[in-house]
Amino acid sequence: MSGKFTKRLLICLLLIAPSGAHSFAQENVSPTGAAEVPEKVMAANLLQSVPVVLPVGAIPVKCSNRLVVLDVTVDEQGKVIGAKKISGFAELIDPSIASVKQWTYKPFTQNGVATPAHARVSIFLLGDGESFPMYRADSNGGVKGGNMIPMPPDCAPGPRIKSPQ
Repeated sequence: MSGKFTKRLLICLLLIAPSGAHSFAQENVSPTGAAEVPEKVMAANLLQSVPVVLPVGAIPVKCSNRLVVLDVTVDEQGKVIGAKKISGFAELIDPSIASVKQWTYKPFTQNGVATPAHARVSIFLLGDGESFPMYRADSNGGVKGGNMIPMPPDCAPGPRIKSPQ
């Protein structure tokens, strides 16, 4: 991975990472009427993610990765009903959207009532064809991930992401 690309990716991740750090206010509502939910909060509700099916040669170097960031809307039942590009390589956007539209979440609730939710979703795509969300639910009701740039097996480990103080 070139130094210029690595630096660009790290800057992108540092801009994305704080999105989950601020607290969620119930009055935050998207233009679609869905509650605005931080990425990490939404990730804690992720029940099932479907891997992205990459086009052949989309990531030409095995020991490489890409990041796609989408704007996602989830209905009251936890089904993704909309997704659009925030950032990422053009050839990876449509397959990423097709994948995310198959994801399912625990319904997001406000005051005990299921409500539509709107959040950012970041997906890592590796040179070996593997893909996964930047943040994933852990077994304790929280999230894991977001602290390093992943690399395919048999490659050098990716750099750690240091959170801003």
